[in-house]
Amino acid sequence: MTQWSTAVIADLLGIPESDRESVLHKRHPGGDLLSRLAGSRADDALTRDEMISTAILLFGAGFETTTNLPGNGLNALLRHPDQLAGLRADPSLIPDGRRGTPAL
Repeated sequence: MTQWSTAVIADLLGIPESDRESVLHKRHPGGDLLSRLAGSRADDALTRDEMISTAILLFGAGFETTTNLPGNGLNALLRHPDQLAGLRADPSLIPDGRRGTPAL
């Protein structure tokens, strides 16, 4: 990976310059998806360019989902006033965001 592309990825991820060397050149990968893909030794493992593209795609997908979730949730409640009324009547039905979303 070139210095330029490393800098762009670090900027996109918001990695402070003081932490970039240790984060971007990690010698002991964890169990997360990108680490597992990068560490794959299978015949059909991703190339370096494919890995960078996948990382950028996942970053963008996560950003879009997080950005649009509140608006989509509000839109759904406004389109289904019976559901909104049920939540207003019993706020305990609203899941605690710190624990994740329960299965509905």
